[in-house]
Amino acid sequence: MKQRIGRFLSILTAAVCILPQMQLPVFAAPEFDEPETKTFGSLLYTVEPDGSAVTIVGHTDELPAKLTIPEEIGNIPVRGIGQFAFGQCTGLTEVTLPDTITELGFQNFYGCTNL
Repeated sequence: MKQRIGRFLSILTAAVCILPQMQLPVFAAPEFDEPETKTFGSLLYTVEPDGSAVTIVGHTDELPAKLTIPEEIGNIPVRGIGQFAFGQCTGLTEVTLPDTITELGFQNFYGCTNL
């Protein structure tokens, strides 16, 4: 019995000494690059990573009362309006959307009481 305990303690001691010196692989969470936000007039937008579409994601402080979303920006079609992009824009009275828009985010015009 004493021999078993002695062997166990020897193995345990060896493990405690060896484990800290071992190089174990470290796994990092994948990085997700946020698309760069760009400005076009009073609109803030992002471009899909593959360059196939533009999404309007917000606006600057110079947003006109009568807003026209363009069909394309930099020869790239405007396909969507992001979530809450124009939320609480009480100065908006009219918005014209192009036929290229195929995606609308949640509450795009929430709180636009004069629209």
